Amino acid sequence: MRILFYIEPVIYHRDALFLSPHCNFVRCIINANGDPGVTYALATSPWLIREYLAQVEAHGGTADIEFFEIDPVALLAPFDFETRDYSRDMFGDTLANGPMLSALRDLRRSFDADVVICGTDNPYIRQVFDDRLVLHHDLSHIRRRDGQYNTFLDGCGLSATSVLNVAKTEILSENVASEVLTSLTLRHTDMVFNSAGASEKRSAFQAWRKHQGLADTGLALIALQHADLLGVEGSCNGKSASSVLMSSISALPPGWVGVASYHPGDPSLRAVAPFLTDCMDQMVQPPLELFSHGSDPLVPAFDAVVTVSSKVGLMGLLAGKPVVSLGQSAYHRYCVREAKDLNDAPTLDAADIGRLIRFMSNRYYWTFSELFQSNGFVLSALRNMSRYASVKDYHLDFSTWSPDRLERLA
Repeated sequence: MRILFYIEPVIYHRDALFLSPHCNFVRCIINANGDPGVTYALATSPWLIREYLAQVEAHGGTADIEFFEIDPVALLAPFDFETRDYSRDMFGDTLANGPMLSALRDLRRSFDADVVICGTDNPYIRQVFDDRLVLHHDLSHIRRRDGQYNTFLDGCGLSATSVLNVAKTEILSENVASEVLTSLTLRHTDMVFNSAGASEKRSAFQAWRKHQGLADTGLALIALQHADLLGVEGSCNGKSASSVLMSSISALPPGWVGVASYHPGDPSLRAVAPFLTDCMDQMVQPPLELFSHGSDPLVPAFDAVVTVSSKVGLMGLLAGKPVVSLGQSAYHRYCVREAKDLNDAPTLDAADIGRLIRFMSNRYYWTFSELFQSNGFVLSALRNMSRYASVKDYHLDFSTWSPDRLERLA
């Protein structure tokens, strides 16, 4: 088996180290899945190859893999080096980036992988390796009780073509006993929304809301995201996340106001929340310390979620809230796409929440211990996936599922 890891060569984030966790993801998987019959390769920018080697030297692992340099300058050249246009192309249907196609075709001639794993959506990879198993990895939408994440590998994509989107009908039509679905919903609620300190945060938020006279006003959580990520700019058709969010806040229906939240791991967004509140009448701002552990614990206290593609959007769906997904998110088929339609947004009932949790706990989410500490787990899973006609069929096979599958994600 030949496994190729592809890390996006074009750096978006202001912090050049933003993509280094992807290097560590590759390092850890290779360390835990050594097999003389498997050859690994990494394709990315020269800078990130050096980052991978630096992590191997610092933390252990193997440098005995094949490396293929992808020139980010060449990839950006067709778009006059405008990252937003590059992003829009990556989420479009035209596949107009000639240097990207050329680089990937050369890559396949040099390393004809059986499996390709990448951390971003890339339709060019799906086209060039169309007869191979292509998987996209990301952190899970559901956090663990300790606030950390699991991960997932989606064989269809991380946005519009995700398994969650393309298999929506099958996921929500599964014939499952009502008591099982109810149990799953309750266990998920306890796992995610009742973590340590969560109820105290919600109580403080509700007290603030009452004090502000907002008990009868619809409160929409506005989930801010990094402004310069491929997955944000691209899913917004090349528009900036801030412009999309501000236009959507302006379009909130009468009786609704927004509350901005931000990922605690990105302090650059902390200043954006009060800025939006100061300049837009449709925004209010509770004390920022209420969001010190992220937005997840507070989601049940809101009436809706508005976001481009944040994981908080799926958390809103799993809390039974209406969600506006402004970009091409991995769950947007469950949402409305414009803020003006918020009052018409569908919501999941308790049974459908249970079905969605059952799907994600079956074969969609993997724990880091499974990926990194169980020797050979990934190779076994990849070989199993290859036996199915499609990755969608693999994910929809519940023959080995049991309710305890959810507990391992806690």
